[in-house]
Amino acid sequence: MSTWRLGLRLALQANRVRLVATSVAVSFTVAFLLGALGALPARQAKLDRLDARSTVSVGSMASKGLPAPAAKVLIQSYDGWYRDKPLTVRLVTAEPGSLLPPGLRRYPLLGEAVVSPALAAALRSHPDELTGRVPGRVVGTITEEGLAGPHELYAYVGMATPPEYAQQVQSFGSRHQSAKAPIELRIAAWLGALGLLLPVLVLVATATRLSASSRDRRLSALRLVGATPRQARAISAAEGLVAGIAGVAGGLGVFWVLRGPACALLPFPEGVYAQDLVPGPLSVTAVLFGVPLLAVVSAVVSLRKVVLSPLGVRRSARVKGAGWWRLVPVATGLGMLVVLRLNHQAWPPGTPPGTTLLLGGGGLTLLGLAIAAPAMSRLGGRLLHRLPGVSSGLAAARIDADPSASARVVTGMVLVVFAAAWLLAFLPILQAARVNVDDSFLKMVPKGTLTASSTPHLDLAGLRSVPGIRSVLPVGDDYLTPPGWTSDDGSRPAELQSRSTTIATCAGLAALIHRDIGCTDAKVYRLQELPGALRAGTEVGVLNQAGAVGQRIRLPQDIPTLKLPLGLLNSSWVNGELLIDPAVLPARDSRLIITTDGSPGALERVRDALPLMSAMSASTPAEQASGAARVYLGYLRAVRIGLVLALLIGSASLAVTTADAVHERRRSLATLVAFGTPLRVLRRSVLLQMAAPLLTNVVGALAAAAVASACYLGVTQDAWTLPWGGWGLTALAAVLAVLLATAATLPLVSAVGRPEALRAE
Repeated sequence: MSTWRLGLRLALQANRVRLVATSVAVSFTVAFLLGALGALPARQAKLDRLDARSTVSVGSMASKGLPAPAAKVLIQSYDGWYRDKPLTVRLVTAEPGSLLPPGLRRYPLLGEAVVSPALAAALRSHPDELTGRVPGRVVGTITEEGLAGPHELYAYVGMATPPEYAQQVQSFGSRHQSAKAPIELRIAAWLGALGLLLPVLVLVATATRLSASSRDRRLSALRLVGATPRQARAISAAEGLVAGIAGVAGGLGVFWVLRGPACALLPFPEGVYAQDLVPGPLSVTAVLFGVPLLAVVSAVVSLRKVVLSPLGVRRSARVKGAGWWRLVPVATGLGMLVVLRLNHQAWPPGTPPGTTLLLGGGGLTLLGLAIAAPAMSRLGGRLLHRLPGVSSGLAAARIDADPSASARVVTGMVLVVFAAAWLLAFLPILQAARVNVDDSFLKMVPKGTLTASSTPHLDLAGLRSVPGIRSVLPVGDDYLTPPGWTSDDGSRPAELQSRSTTIATCAGLAALIHRDIGCTDAKVYRLQELPGALRAGTEVGVLNQAGAVGQRIRLPQDIPTLKLPLGLLNSSWVNGELLIDPAVLPARDSRLIITTDGSPGALERVRDALPLMSAMSASTPAEQASGAARVYLGYLRAVRIGLVLALLIGSASLAVTTADAVHERRRSLATLVAFGTPLRVLRRSVLLQMAAPLLTNVVGALAAAAVASACYLGVTQDAWTLPWGGWGLTALAAVLAVLLATAATLPLVSAVGRPEALRAE
């Protein structure tokens, strides 16, 4: 116990700079781990609130056998958009004493609304843009229990009579199975998380080894006064424990202070409440005890090749420790991925063998890069031997004497390069998994164009007078039947089935996309090759609401063909074989395509001028794409956050190790200057000593990433390419980061390189 007390005393008094630097690095690690481990509980809390407010209707399967509530509450929900954000409005008719959903103290009455805080702020900022969709006076706000997140736009609006499609609520709290992302996305996310975790752990291990030479000399002095090697290691462990405990305390404080801003980084569209970003008890316990334990183990392990004697310190077998056997783990990991690639038909991702090979191979490759770093650093030193000059010779000798020390400087950045390369290879999967909205169609649609469902007796003239509207084009759909056709019984050949057609004016369609599509005085146009059943001059039937032929029209003898862009044909606007003018065939079901000046205010004024059902359905093609791809856009944001975090982690590790490496070499640098070596030679030597190991390790990391990504993409994708451009930029950023960090230490080289520095030793 006295040995541990001495270690604690030395940690607090002997080298406070080392203690502070190590504690800061550990604090960063703890805060990062707590934030990362809190993301899944935050997501689960959001899903729980969504489940708690979902309705169970009277008469549904979930309410089977339960008596109807004594007090009725009828709710009709509408989902729409407001300024590119989802908006949900619930119309409510409730009797006194009826069951309340989470987040409400009472139901709004006629002319009242209870809204989320974010929607209340929007109503205050733009009161003229939401009055049609959120009618009534705001009498309260929905509490956190009833919202998915702080940014959600949600409202309960009171109605005197039940809405048209309202359902009576049996209860609230229907738990539903949330849609899972594809297995390839989840596995890529797991490997990406592992790619970020290992550099963080390397940062802790590296920070614990700061000022190793000074520590070794102090322990040697303790040996001189009678301490045993076991006691020396206990003292070193105590120092690591103090730094770990101080780092945990600091990390808890940093996490608590930055938890709110960190919530904005999580890829959840509605945002995250700060109180939800809390890891589970087991995760917190693992971090609070695991990180100090890692610091202690790292401090003890760093002495495994150190011989402490009363007469000095000697490190043994340094070069031997950088043998080529270190490449075996990374080769094994890549071999597992190659085996999976060759057998992915029998072992696809999601099966136990496939998942084991994919996760095991990727994780072992990442860990193997850290193990192989000394060997790759020694390779960099041998390449330096081939360069002429004193600087390259000094750098090569230094690397060859202790390749592990050079590897420690660059290992964190090398792991970051691999993690970043993996995440960049992950991006094409997100792009391929996005919603089925043709990019050419999105580019063709004028900015500020809305599609909305039409309703009977809609005042189109009044709608066209809304400020900001440029045009309103009604577009409908109908189904034409071949001659003599009476019912659509699926056994008939395809050419005898009913055919869809678009009902709209050709001039209006041309004006909408600002292109000449070949409009003439004709009333019927061919959109694509007509089947034999709809040939020119044929009398065809038109289906009515009941699915029977309601009327018949004769197609003209001459049907011109429109020159529609591919992005428009068979889109949500135009589909089928024919375009027919409404004067010939009035549309049974129609929608409105509304173009505006593109300003957000104009879009919202249009929505507010429409009836509620149409207003909530009105959306731009970009909003439709965004709404259908929210899960994948969340993954995309997570990838970007991961890249930024990876660079921050690598830079932090680099700053710690580079400064410490120069400080540890101050005696040898001062000795070289005393013997006449110019400072410029030493500065160039320091740069080369950092650059050579980095280049060889980065090349190895990118080669491993190329093999791993090719195997992964080959398993999950039919067509794929490797992001060589992004990888090149990543490698360049890593090299520049190392060189800049090293250049920042050159003034320190000049300071410690003075011969006067020898007197301080």
